[in-house]
Amino acid sequence: MGKVWVEIVTSVLPEDDAPQASLKKATKKVEEAIVDRVTAALPDKYSTKDSDKPKDKRDDHAARAVRLVVSLKYKVEPEGRKLYSSGKLTVGVELLKLKSKGEKGELAGQGSKTISNVETRGSMESDFVKATENLLKEVVDDMVKKSLNSQFEDFAKQRNLPID
Repeated sequence: MGKVWVEIVTSVLPEDDAPQASLKKATKKVEEAIVDRVTAALPDKYSTKDSDKPKDKRDDHAARAVRLVVSLKYKVEPEGRKLYSSGKLTVGVELLKLKSKGEKGELAGQGSKTISNVETRGSMESDFVKATENLLKEVVDDMVKKSLNSQFEDFAKQRNLPID
């Protein structure tokens, strides 16, 4: 049987009134960093490749597709030559039927984790994204594994999503 296809949806928001110009420039890079970290953290039976996306549209969840909704609310604070990042990462798992583009999924689990004072050397202008990536290293792998755990797999099997 094939892999379970995963759609990753990201949301990045500042926790405070961060300089909007630098945030707008960095948001796309931060979202890309989230997608890269989540993709790397997926267990072997999950894939984000288009070739693994099911072609059939079903009335049940046998299409073998899930959506991970990853939201990061964070801030980066400079202190001398160091940046301290903190934030809250939320990961939601939805089962998909793939009947229509942008369909709402059936919520199958959600979790969040707060982390603070992750230290990065550098300046706000040049190392803002690096500071955020260091924050992601602390939480993403663990959150993805907790979201796609055996409890999720049991729920998915009840909804006719076979997970090997």
